[in-house]
Amino acid sequence: MSTANVAVTNGIAKNVIAILKSGALVRGIVRSLAMEGSMDIAWVSIELPVVGARQVAVKCEQNLQLGQEIVIECVANPEKPGRYMFQMAEGNVALNWLM
Repeated sequence: MSTANVAVTNGIAKNVIAILKSGALVRGIVRSLAMEGSMDIAWVSIELPVVGARQVAVKCEQNLQLGQEIVIECVANPEKPGRYMFQMAEGNVALNWLM
């Protein structure tokens, strides 16, 4: 891959991250469940434009099942200023282009 292609790809990836940080909703599939301390965590597989398939950790306060499709959102992490985390989206919401 040429330097120019890398620069374009990095620019697109940064744009996707900015969209996520703005509260975009993403559909994903629960791939595994774990405990982190006393918190239940679901590892969710998502597909991001240009970036591709990724697995992200999602705080889960509901009983989720492996293979279940869920909607998540990226939000500011109150425990780590300047950082972000994924959580279950509230209610039955419409999805935007990051499906």
